[in-house]
Amino acid sequence: MGKLSNMHGRRNLKSGKSFGPYREKWKIIWTLLRDICDVYAPCGDYGICDTNSSVLCKCSQGFETVSSRKWESSNWSDGCQRRVELKCGDEVGFLQLRRSNFPYLVQFVEGSGPDVKLRAVSIACALLMLRLMKVDACFGTMTC
Repeated sequence: MGKLSNMHGRRNLKSGKSFGPYREKWKIIWTLLRDICDVYAPCGDYGICDTNSSVLCKCSQGFETVSSRKWESSNWSDGCQRRVELKCGDEVGFLQLRRSNFPYLVQFVEGSGPDVKLRAVSIACALLMLRLMKVDACFGTMTC
């Protein structure tokens, strides 16, 4: 049986419990994710996972699939790649993603008012991603 260590910290789980005759407490015997998008990177690098769409995974704007053949067979693990290589100094925009979950290993930096900025630094260009979210909409679940 595989380890469940990759589910550590997830709150979005359904579970089955049993009560043993010699134990006076409940023991979790199985767990089930509510949403496949809760699994880490189901759509690979730069992929967007959306269970409300007819196709589970798609590439972000400006990106394309690494392997079209695999994506056609619903294997999205290779993810997406940039159509054009990003060069430092180019004008780069940011795509706002609503109702999205954040990866586990991120840093939050407080901003002014209710806004919180999510920042990840790229070694090559110093800034890889900038996301803004409303604290009141996301507090607790880290989902917008």
